[in-house]
Amino acid sequence: IEYDDVLNDVCEKHNGVIRNVSGDHYFLTFSDANTLFHATKDLCMEWKKMVERYQLGISIAIHKGDLNIIRSYLYGNDIHTTVYLERLNSLMHPTKETISVVVSGRIKESAIGTKWESQFQVLDRSNINDEKLKSVIEEYGADWFIMEDEQ
Repeated sequence: IEYDDVLNDVCEKHNGVIRNVSGDHYFLTFSDANTLFHATKDLCMEWKKMVERYQLGISIAIHKGDLNIIRSYLYGNDIHTTVYLERLNSLMHPTKETISVVVSGRIKESAIGTKWESQFQVLDRSNINDEKLKSVIEEYGADWFIMEDEQ
């Protein structure tokens, strides 16, 4: 319930929309990059309490792309890209107490010239063996988004 409450609060505060929930995976959308970065920062700060209380981390994948919606059904290639980025995130940070955020190149590009630009760290791609993940990273890019107090 706390997990759901935190995500609902972040979306409400930043005008985000929870588009879909599947198990413990939430699919959120935000109207612009600046709002997204503020929401991500707030989510990570709130999630630190979950780590302290439950030793439960969070794996966040962020991508900018097209979303197709028919009634409550979401689909599109960019959704698949986001799913692969989350898998990459989970592989790179397998411990359950980690708060980690991986972003696509499109998201990183949207931060150029903003205060968020300095908060990206290059993702070490050398240990990735999964061919599909490699192809997604090659096509869309992938880097870490680091909160200011974590740098």
